[in-house]
Amino acid sequence: NDREHLLQAHADNNLPGLRDLAHRIKGGARMVRAQRLIERCKALERACAEGRATSIDEAVDQLQDAMRSLDQSLETG
Repeated sequence: NDREHLLQAHADNNLPGLRDLAHRIKGGARMVRAQRLIERCKALERACAEGRATSIDEAVDQLQDAMRSLDQSLETG
């Protein structure tokens, strides 16, 4: 569900929405100690603050990958 919201906010170029979503995901990631996901959320927050489209695109892609990895490890773990 968060991935869908992430993609929609990105498609809408909604930087405040992206930053808020990254912050919320980071809180959940901290509860399960998902360090890679936390780092990717921080990177997206920074990219949104800088406002550079290329950095934001890359950060969104990396965050999606980290979310997928966490999902897979939770399913198999």
